[in-house]
Amino acid sequence: MWPLIRGTVSGIVGYLIGALLATVTTSSTFSGEFALVLGFAFGLMGWLFGIGMWNAWGRQWVGLPTKSEDADGWRRYFRFNTDHKVIGGQYLVTMLVVFLLAGLVAVAIRAELASPGQSFFAPDTYNKVMSMHGILMIAVAVAGILGAFGNYLVPLMIGADDMAFPRINALGFWMIPPVAVALLAAPLVGSFNAGWTSYPPLSVLNADGQVLFNVAVITFGLSSILGGLNIVATVITMRAPGMTWWKLPIFVWAAFAASILSLTVTQFFAASLIMILLDRIAGTTWFGAPGGGTALLYEHVFWFYSHPAVYIMVLPGMGVILEIIAHFSRKPLFAYKAS
Repeated sequence: MWPLIRGTVSGIVGYLIGALLATVTTSSTFSGEFALVLGFAFGLMGWLFGIGMWNAWGRQWVGLPTKSEDADGWRRYFRFNTDHKVIGGQYLVTMLVVFLLAGLVAVAIRAELASPGQSFFAPDTYNKVMSMHGILMIAVAVAGILGAFGNYLVPLMIGADDMAFPRINALGFWMIPPVAVALLAAPLVGSFNAGWTSYPPLSVLNADGQVLFNVAVITFGLSSILGGLNIVATVITMRAPGMTWWKLPIFVWAAFAASILSLTVTQFFAASLIMILLDRIAGTTWFGAPGGGTALLYEHVFWFYSHPAVYIMVLPGMGVILEIIAHFSRKPLFAYKAS
């Protein structure tokens, strides 16, 4: 548990340094939007270095030998571990917890809708609760199967010892806890009420919690890109001798296809959220009509990601289903007969 404590302390210190730097160098208040952005960036770096990335990786950057912090048993799940099986387990448990939280929020939504009129939430609060539920469920759908089962099973199915980039694999997972913290901390600064799609102009004008939403989703997108890169590189370069493309299990094909999409389209969502951040903290007018912008631009950029994202979510699940059907029916998939 020591790496978690060290990472948490480093993250808090990093956030305070970033927020203080934003306050000193600009007219932003300590809890203002620019302070939130810079504080999150410094806090994320502090968390990653504290959790073990510095010892496992960063020391090489300055010519120092790396230090191994691997442990046996349950302790290895609470540190910067590069074993693909451990990382798969970390993804699975984390996404189950997020799924539970999203489910509890869904229960609150249904309780509000169970009777006419206003029961528990004011209209704006309801929008905030619905937005929180939406983004948590999207995170589970994107990383639940691909992150957990993809990391655990793909190397085993193709005869590889590990993923192509083990340290990047660990980095991709440990970027997720700060994402959850930022989303759950958003209600402290007004939360976000523009839905998981974050459509402007509401997302440009609402409370400061929208800033935490944006930086959290951008970070989660970077984690998704790193995970997709790892699976693509692993399948292409680390197949066992004799494991040709037409001998790949269908789940590997599904994870490979979803990873290509994740690698190539996630940046569009991140770009649209960065444009919103620039409108809020840098004075640009991408989406502000008075300044010559248009909210429709956001939709054009956003849907470059969100339409393919459907397949990022569904393909790994379909791969699991096809593996189960083929096994219990004792018949190979018909597509393999074409080869």
